[in-house]
Amino acid sequence: MTGDDRLQASPTAEQTQSFLEEALLTAFCQALRNSGLPTMEVLQLSAMALGSVYRDVAAAHDRGGCPCGWKPAPKADVATLQEALARAHSTRLTPDLARMPVAGRA
Repeated sequence: MTGDDRLQASPTAEQTQSFLEEALLTAFCQALRNSGLPTMEVLQLSAMALGSVYRDVAAAHDRGGCPCGWKPAPKADVATLQEALARAHSTRLTPDLARMPVAGRA
């Protein structure tokens, strides 16, 4: 099952998070490998990229082009995103065997 397959037919928040984590980790590893930059610098660039995504999505919603009803509140939204980052850092999830790298053959 690919990441795209997991997002079909009303994905749960957990499935959506898993899909995003996989996509972000893949992009992060490629950026780290291709750039030769230090790990923390690539992590900071990743955070800046997420900030850019927020800015673009918020701008689209400010123009009223989306019927979802979300109203951007940059200060509160950034605080919420910071809390989510801190929570994710401190939360130990149960390993998902489907996402673990293969260590050998049986």
